[in-house]
Amino acid sequence: MSEACVLITGGAGFIGSHLVDALLAKGYSVRVLDNLSTGKRRNLPLDNPRVQLLEGNVADAEQVAQAAVGVSAVVHLAAVASVQASVDDPVGTHQSNFVGTLNVCEAMRKAGVKRVVFASSAAVYGNNGEGASIDEETTKAPLTPYASDKLAGEHYFDFYRRQHGLEPVIFRFFNVFGPRQDPSSPYSGVISIFSERVQTGAPIAVFGDGEQTRDFMYVEDLVDVLVQAIEAPQAPLGAINVGWNRTTTLKQVLQALEQVVGTLPTVTYGPARSGDIRHSRANNQRLLTSFKLPEPTPLKVAWSACSTPDRNPCDQRAWCGERACPALGCEAPPIQQNAEYLIRLSAWFWGCCAAQRRTSLLATGNLRLTERHWGKPARHRGFSLLGESAKSKNWRGVSHYFSSAPSCAARAWPGV
Repeated sequence: MSEACVLITGGAGFIGSHLVDALLAKGYSVRVLDNLSTGKRRNLPLDNPRVQLLEGNVADAEQVAQAAVGVSAVVHLAAVASVQASVDDPVGTHQSNFVGTLNVCEAMRKAGVKRVVFASSAAVYGNNGEGASIDEETTKAPLTPYASDKLAGEHYFDFYRRQHGLEPVIFRFFNVFGPRQDPSSPYSGVISIFSERVQTGAPIAVFGDGEQTRDFMYVEDLVDVLVQAIEAPQAPLGAINVGWNRTTTLKQVLQALEQVVGTLPTVTYGPARSGDIRHSRANNQRLLTSFKLPEPTPLKVAWSACSTPDRNPCDQRAWCGERACPALGCEAPPIQQNAEYLIRLSAWFWGCCAAQRRTSLLATGNLRLTERHWGKPARHRGFSLLGESAKSKNWRGVSHYFSSAPSCAARAWPGV
């Protein structure tokens, strides 16, 4: 456990908000700098006193400098992540993707902060290495302003390492997916788009024959590595690919989704998009040398998370009730319900957390939840509450009900 404060730029976004949850669970305080252009307030547990949201832009040097004061480490995730946006507006996106990175370097230098984790991208390789396991020495050939800015950011962090003693950990992300990934953008991750189409019943359009491959990593697995990078005694030199060194076709992604939801909407295949890379896979030997990777979250288990809205107590599209999610293959302990204080565990909880977040389902029907999963506060991790009365009047009961690991079968809800 740590009481140190970590600054996360872009912390209200997809990856950043999951990192916020993980750091809170380990006892950190978190300061988020985000302009909320793509990040969402609802992604953050803002009622937690250890979370501070600063609405600002990394392109503003003064705001970044103020945000960096008093923190022990920085995780720089803020960027305009759309490749197409950088093509359409190279000057505007350059302000966030490169100038913002330089501002982070300078703010850290002035504040005396050493450790920084930087989110670079596999886009720096361009089309080089396609079809092979791409290692970090593969020739860099960025094809877009986005990729060029990321590669330039890597070089600047290395300069500040040599000149000013910064300790950068540079990760080149390949294909990250999971809850809170915005499917509304046409350039969002394919898995979040598929998930949204399933939830709405809209047809799924695949560009190409579905045999194209990607090296998918579930966001919770990535966050495990990011936390290690913050806490590592020494920062490894050079950029590091982040992936599993394995490929999954889009058809396999759809098959895993079908196993979770039962029936897919209509799937159509059309012409491949111009410029799309057909095969992408990360050589992760350097990652394995410096960090301990968690067990990969199975795709169909991760699908249960992606197919269920996250942090939305009003959405009832994916209740499991008293049955376990099919992705688990096991029976869930019975959950007592009360007409006034109704609580149900969602498919996201059973499909992902119970299987992946150190949650133990005991044969006796006990549900034992560890600090790693729930963190502080427990109410922000993995379940949905229906009814304002349950969230206010009886909240102490909710917290005790889960955090002290009583038997779900034996304890009556209102009397906790």
